[in-house]
Amino acid sequence: PERRDKLLKVLKYVEDKFKESQRTIIFVNSKNSARDLYQFLMTNGFKGRTNSLHGDISQNERERGLHNMRKDPKSIMVATDVAARGIHIEDLVCVINLEMPTNILTYVHRIGRTGRAGKEGLSYSFISTANTAIIPDLIDCIQDAGQTPHEKLHVYAKFDRVAPAQDGEELLGSTKPVNRVTEAWERNDHRTSAGMSQPTRHQGKGKGKGKGKGKG
Repeated sequence: PERRDKLLKVLKYVEDKFKESQRTIIFVNSKNSARDLYQFLMTNGFKGRTNSLHGDISQNERERGLHNMRKDPKSIMVATDVAARGIHIEDLVCVINLEMPTNILTYVHRIGRTGRAGKEGLSYSFISTANTAIIPDLIDCIQDAGQTPHEKLHVYAKFDRVAPAQDGEELLGSTKPVNRVTEAWERNDHRTSAGMSQPTRHQGKGKGKGKGKGKG
């Protein structure tokens, strides 16, 4: 409940910040999570704006959802990693990782949906000790993009990767170090909601075309 409450605050911030387009993708890791989150948004003020994209929907539903995203500038897509690659939605302003992926490359592909062609884009990620394995690579990516990682990320990075998670969630699998930040990362304004707290303010510019700053 706390995480979803904070999600609603992020969506409200996107509404206030962006006037022409508020298109947003919210990533989760399973079809069940996608279905549950879709119903939650439909009953919490986003009916008529929310779409879903995951492995259990039909081709017609998939095409209808993508059509709605491209047609409606206020649309929201709840998606699994089916949507992380090969799909381009014009003027997508925000990517939210409500559930973090298990590896940094998937993360980079997710956030690469926004901030394209020199336009401003935001990415928010909800982090907990359940994501210990990916945190060192995430810190490297944020620093390589010229931004400052949230202080809690450094705390979480010290947890034993095989120890029980501090918040009752299962730890995710270990990841290989990534030595190069891809263009997909560099063109976004990245914010990390560490420990499911409010997003931190980052003022650094990426190495690519994108840039941005703002308060969480």
